[in-house]
Amino acid sequence: MHDRGFYSYKDKNKDIKTHYYIEYTRDQKVLDIMDTCEFDFSMLDRRDFDYLEDAVSLWNKLYYDESILHVMLFEEIILDGETILEQYKDMVVPSVLDKISQSRVEQAEKAMEEYKKENNLFRKFLAKYHIDMEKVTKETEENKYDDNI
Repeated sequence: MHDRGFYSYKDKNKDIKTHYYIEYTRDQKVLDIMDTCEFDFSMLDRRDFDYLEDAVSLWNKLYYDESILHVMLFEEIILDGETILEQYKDMVVPSVLDKISQSRVEQAEKAMEEYKKENNLFRKFLAKYHIDMEKVTKETEENKYDDNI
């Protein structure tokens, strides 16, 4: 039987199932002691899943959540109620972006850095001549629909 990533094999003598779980934390104190004898896995938050699709979906959400400090996905193979294999699923890939998208992101980041430098130069120039940038911005915003500017 195969359904949505859950695999269960049954015959007269055997019952094999897969089980997935995610362990994660947002707690800096927990992260700080993870490689010490003070750490206990019960300190981590845990979510269990029967379906790989559901586990991967949550893993993706947590991985890209900036408040998450640590997240791991595990797979268990259970034979007749006993875990016979438990393994970490390495979900990180070198890039989720195709080459064209990656190139566009890099170009946008480079352009943003150039605009920042240029903006800082303009600000310094305006400050040298005692021109209030906030006033310029305010007047520009107020008149942004005026074609005579």
